[in-house]
Amino acid sequence: MISDFLSSRSIDCDFSVIIPAYNEEDYLRSTLDALRQACKAVSPLSGEIIVVDNQSTDQTSKIAIDFDCKVVTEEIHQIA
Repeated sequence: MISDFLSSRSIDCDFSVIIPAYNEEDYLRSTLDALRQACKAVSPLSGEIIVVDNQSTDQTSKIAIDFDCKVVTEEIHQIA
């Protein structure tokens, strides 16, 4: 759950980027590549990328993990 993740994480970065995702394997790689480049542009700052996977049935979580993102699974599948 998201609340479990938030209560257990340490605050040791300057910013977090949160990406909600559902079956985004076709687009997630290019999104994360672009985001990684943008993060390098603010290099003195440290950040993290969090992908919130909304019960994807494709490789969304695996791709996020391959990019060293933190992955949170949202158990309730809905838009809002």
